[in-house]
This record gives sequence, structure tokens and C-alpha cells, in this order.
Amino acid sequence: MLRESSATLVDKFIGSLEWAAALAVAVISACLKADETKLWPFLAHTVVTIRTSAWYMLPIVIIVAAISVKLRQAFGNRRTWKVVQVLLDHYWQESFAKDDDTKDDPRHFHRVTMFKHCRFHFGKWPFSGWMVPVARSGHSTKSGIRHFKASLDNPDQAEGVAGRAFAYQRMVPVYDLPNLNVARTNDDDIRRYAEKSFVSIKKIGKDRTSERPTPRSLLGIPVEVKGKPWGAIVLDSHHPKALILLDSVYGTVAKVFQEILR
Repeated sequence: MLRESSATLVDKFIGSLEWAAALAVAVISACLKADETKLWPFLAHTVVTIRTSAWYMLPIVIIVAAISVKLRQAFGNRRTWKVVQVLLDHYWQESFAKDDDTKDDPRHFHRVTMFKHCRFHFGKWPFSGWMVPVARSGHSTKSGIRHFKASLDNPDQAEGVAGRAFAYQRMVPVYDLPNLNVARTNDDDIRRYAEKSFVSIKKIGKDRTSERPTPRSLLGIPVEVKGKPWGAIVLDSHHPKALILLDSVYGTVAKVFQEILR
């Protein structure tokens, strides 16, 4: 799940937790001050019960509130990821919608995807570093985006242009890849595609089995936040020509990324 969707879910969940925590604190505080002798028997019993358990209920409420803050920090604010989405869509427009070779193609034939480097990622082994997709341009092909291994200890083994761009901290262009979206593809095409795009033949085979279209050109761009390597942006296209970094556009986009992803 990309960050905009997950941050939205987390925001809703945390919002409920915060309301529940605030209500719990208010109820416990009221019970500590209440005179049960002036209440109905049922309410008096409830007040006494809450009062006697306040010594452990209050710490629990505080811990829940602290966890909710950490969750929000981990997933990011949904407004932040909405801005990221707008920036990726803008960069897509400048890169593909104004190019004579690609402007008439379906939108999902050309994409801009942001990856964040995570030391650990749930459900992924080994625990040595992964490039995790966090946002993608457009409104489709947002599920099942591949993760790439990117160990800080073995940068030369980083997978995909996302992993290589992050590990080497430089742009990684890959173009004129074999067309694997046709029935006549042979084993040599798959081998050359895997070698040029820094992925395994096994992963290419899985993509073909799932009928996932494979791009013919890629451009990996490293992303820094606070002066430190953070992740990478990958442009991919069905067109085999080399993709070009639009300095005039990306320079501004990159500055905004550095500010909002702090």
C-alpha cells in the first residue's frame, strides 16, 4: 500500500484513538473528583471502580497516546503525501505529456514512482535494506509495485535502478531494453533484460507470469533529505528511448521534496 493510502488510514485510526484517549482522561479525572455518596447506586459503583483502577488506566491511556504519535510520524501526514502525489503527477506531465513520442500513449505506459529506503520492511527478508514504493504518479497500477533489495553493506548487489540510484547516489539510466510484452520473447531477451535492469531472471519470469507489463526504459534518480540519502525516484516508460532528467523542472520538485519529507 502506498503512503498516501496508508497515511489516510492511519490518520483515521489515530484520530479515533486520540478521541478515545481524551474521553478516557476526562472520565477518569471526573471520577477522581466525584462524591459517590451523592450519586445513584449504579453510578456510584462505576465511579468507585474507575477510581480504584485509575492508577494503571491513566498510564495505559498515556502510552496509547504516545504510540499514536509515533505511528503518525512513521507513516507521515496524509496531506504531505497528497503534495508528493501532486509533484509526481506534475513531473510526469513535464516528462511524458509534452513529448511527441509519448504524449498520445495511455497514461500508465509511462510512470514516475518514488521509493524510500527502509532498513527493515515487514514481510521482506533479508533485513538488510529495501527500496519500498511510497508514491506513484497517476491513478492506476498502484498495487503490486515491486520492492527492491538495497543493502547498505553490499551496494553493488542493489536491485533495480531504484536500488542502484540509491546505493551509488547518482542517476542510473537504462534504455533500449528488450520488448518482453510480446509473445515471441525468448530466453536471451529475458536474460539481457535482467542484466541491464539489475534484477534477477526469476523476478522477470514472475512479471511475465502475472502479465505485468515491463518498461523498456528507466531512469533512477537519487533523493536526499536533510543532506542524507533518503530514497529514489524512478521514471519508467514503454518507449525504448533514453529518458532525460528535466533539470529545470526536477530542481524545483526536489527542493520541495526535501522540505516536506523532513
